[in-house]
Amino acid sequence: MKRVFVSPDFFRVPDGTLVSEMLRVGEGFNLGLGNVEPGMTSKIHLHPFVAQVTYVRSGRLIVWMRGPQDVKPYTLELFSDQACLTEPGTYFQLVNPGYEPCQVLYIVSPPFLYEADPTGNVVYNDAVVLDESWEDLARIKYDLGKLVKDLPTAEERQKSAERLSRTH
Repeated sequence: MKRVFVSPDFFRVPDGTLVSEMLRVGEGFNLGLGNVEPGMTSKIHLHPFVAQVTYVRSGRLIVWMRGPQDVKPYTLELFSDQACLTEPGTYFQLVNPGYEPCQVLYIVSPPFLYEADPTGNVVYNDAVVLDESWEDLARIKYDLGKLVKDLPTAEERQKSAERLSRTH
C-alpha cells in the first residue's frame, strides 16, 4: 500500500482524554494517537471486547488497572518508549501527574469502535466509562452489573462496525 497516514484532529472521548484514530486495518487492529493533558486523570473504564497496548511516546503516565483475576488495583508507571497491555475486561485509568502533555500511541485489537451521531451523541463506544472511584468499585466488589444496566453486546458491536465501515 503506497500511502502515508496522517492523524486527523483529536477529539475528546467520554473518559476525558483526547484521541485521534490514525489507521484502521480491517478487523485486525487500529492505531490511534492519544493526548493525556497535564494533571489529567481519566475516568475509570474498561473495554469488554478489545485489548489495548498503550505506548508512551513522550511524557509520563501512571496506569491504574484491575483485571478479572486481580484482587485489587495496581499501578504501572510508564515513561517515554514504554508500554503496557490492557486485556479485555480490565478496569483501567490513565493519570498524567506531570506538567507536560503525555503523548501516547494506542494499538487496539480488534479495532476500537467509537461511533457518534452528527450532533456528537455517542451511538456506540467500546469503552464502558464509569463515574465511580476505585473505592466505590471495591465496595461493590467490582461487580460491573451493579453499575451498568446495559453492557454493550457483541451484536451491537457488530452493527456499529458495519455502520462505521460504510463511513470510513
